Amino acid sequence: MFLFANSTDLKIIGASDFQIQEIPQSDYYDKKSVRWTDFSNPIDYTPHLNSFLINYKSKLTDMLGILNGAFLISEKLLDIFLKANIEQYQYFVANVVYRKQNYKYYYFFIYGQNFDYVDYRNMVFIGESAQLVENNENGQGQWIFQNKEIEVEGEEQIINWQQFYPNYPRWNYKNLKLNYANIKTDMIRIPTVFNNLYFVSDKLKTQIEQAGCTGMQFRTSDIFNREIL
Repeated sequence: MFLFANSTDLKIIGASDFQIQEIPQSDYYDKKSVRWTDFSNPIDYTPHLNSFLINYKSKLTDMLGILNGAFLISEKLLDIFLKANIEQYQYFVANVVYRKQNYKYYYFFIYGQNFDYVDYRNMVFIGESAQLVENNENGQGQWIFQNKEIEVEGEEQIINWQQFYPNYPRWNYKNLKLNYANIKTDMIRIPTVFNNLYFVSDKLKTQIEQAGCTGMQFRTSDIFNREIL
């Protein structure tokens, strides 16, 4: 499978790294704001999707961005998703404002926290700690950083990491391994603790490319150059 991510090609997305300049501001503290969407379960309300402002220097593409685990996509790309083998998804009509014109887009996401998609038992996890130690000579503190390789046997270790490893409150991993034996669909989203990353099958990738959809890229490594295995 391929990591499904935003395009970084400025010739395609326009002269701005972030196409979505602003999401609806009036409902910042409203639980229906897309800022607070919980992707653990399907949502039983319509989120506020009335005015996504697109950067003036950007271009309109079929995928405009990923918002904490959801996409803003065109009807063209939505039609491809709806015909593909994708499970546990929802979508809602969204309004996009670009150069003072309104455009119809869709807020699309996969819900659930399926750890079975990740082969975390065979991944290399690193516990990280940072401690500020006082220096008696000059009165200034010094940061001491420590890392420790930690073997993970179950998802509860990842979910409750700080309880299991209080001396190493943060964690990272070297490369991401997918559990392909448990992946039966054309698109998945891995759990929030793994940054809500989306992956698509080679079949779906080909369909998207053949349709000429724009605004996305298909990667075999993440933004930190960690391999997808």
